[in-house]
Amino acid sequence: MLYYEAVYPLIREMLTCKKENLALYITNSFKIICKYLDIHTEFIISSELKKDCSMKGQEKVLSICSILGATEYYNAIGGQQLYSYSDFQKQGISLKFLQTQEIVYEQFQNEFQPNLSIIDVMMFNSVEQIQQMLQKYTLVCE
Repeated sequence: MLYYEAVYPLIREMLTCKKENLALYITNSFKIICKYLDIHTEFIISSELKKDCSMKGQEKVLSICSILGATEYYNAIGGQQLYSYSDFQKQGISLKFLQTQEIVYEQFQNEFQPNLSIIDVMMFNSVEQIQQMLQKYTLVCE
């Protein structure tokens, strides 16, 4: 693995996180990865927002969007069956789905295995290469 020396300490830091709350544990991992990739973004823990916790699915997402004053909502392409363009439109929110383009990189001399974790991507690619990969998507809108 070409970038083992740089990436392994990050993995160790993620795995040794003492957060007992799963959302905070995962957020910590995201923050470590974002720092490594020079991605600057704000993280908001939805469980910390004052909202009706009995809501589920699309209703919950729309409520969170309302609380945050969102005008756009982006989701992975696999969520197209979960959300209604018209329901989001009624709330003044533009619904968009991210369709990742094909990403292939060398994994030793083996046949490429797609859709593995970000850790695999980080082990085999430079920060610059990963930043370029993150630009390989299409927005799907109604």
